[in-house]
Amino acid sequence: MKKMMDAAVPSDGGWLVFFSAPAKAGEIGASIESLPDGPGQADVKSDRDSESMAVAGNHAWIGFERQNAIWRYETGRWLSDSHAAPAAMSRWLKNSGAEGMVRLADGRFLVFSEATERSDGTNEVLLFLGDPSVTGTRSFSIGYRIPHGYHATDATQLPDGRLLILNRRYTPLEGVSAKLIAADVPASDPKAVISGVEIADFRPPVTVDNMEALSVTREGGRTIIWIASDDNFNPLQRTLLLKFELVP
Repeated sequence: MKKMMDAAVPSDGGWLVFFSAPAKAGEIGASIESLPDGPGQADVKSDRDSESMAVAGNHAWIGFERQNAIWRYETGRWLSDSHAAPAAMSRWLKNSGAEGMVRLADGRFLVFSEATERSDGTNEVLLFLGDPSVTGTRSFSIGYRIPHGYHATDATQLPDGRLLILNRRYTPLEGVSAKLIAADVPASDPKAVISGVEIADFRPPVTVDNMEALSVTREGGRTIIWIASDDNFNPLQRTLLLKFELVP
């Protein structure tokens, strides 16, 4: 499950999950449909491994891991009107592709690799100066200083302009944990490095699972953070949707 919008999220198998944002705790009703357009075959996970999403207006951009491609969709019909396999993403390993994606307020995009390390020890993020689903859009590599032992799994932009980045970690001894990092938006400079401040730490006994999705909404002047987990079709894991208020 990836970034929540008002009506739908894509699963990491190329399925659309439709539901209304819940007002209180409990189970929520949802409908599931196959994404009608995308790379390869709809019923092959390696073709439609949708790992990231950004939404603006009546369009949604979805990043496909393994294919290292980004497709743009009209959210009404969910048909693609543009797609590209950026050359800068072609060297990413099959399981470390576009794990998180943010469309910034100024129209630039950030696309986070899950596990591509740069020579300076930072995690690689591609900064696109325009639409990454359009072939030839200029981009360059910048760094993200991830918390030690963690991987970035999603990101979004807060109403105050800062980035909010979700990071996940798993070890056999400690199990799963997650951290939220707030950071300034980087400049369009190949030397830029995203380095933020930890604002939340999730680990047992706090409710936590394989956290992979992050979104932000506004409710009556409050900033609301939504975090979702992916159960990996594993009976020992859960698909959770958690709601928080970000206190100034």
